[in-house]
Amino acid sequence: MVVSTWKATASGPFQHLIVVFDNRRMGAISSSQASQYADGRDFATSDDIPIDFVRLATAVQGVYGLEGGDTEESLKAALAEAYDHDGLSLVHVPVYWGHDPLAGMGAYGR
Repeated sequence: MVVSTWKATASGPFQHLIVVFDNRRMGAISSSQASQYADGRDFATSDDIPIDFVRLATAVQGVYGLEGGDTEESLKAALAEAYDHDGLSLVHVPVYWGHDPLAGMGAYGR
């Protein structure tokens, strides 16, 4: 899931912030499979190859990439730092996907 926001800046018309919530799978498909199959099987939706979204973002000139960390404090700090950057920023936020509704992000239709 990607969330994007923008604001006007003094040096230019817009400043963008992209947040990538990375559960390393197609969450909507996994949720659908878990709901459809009594044994809860989830196949062909997990990504066993990690993608370095920060490195990918910073490969583009002028884009500032940050890791969101794994605590509320580190996420808030990364978002504040990205939002203060004068230009496009990307924050990578690893998230858990699972059957526990308190731990997962859920998916459309659930």
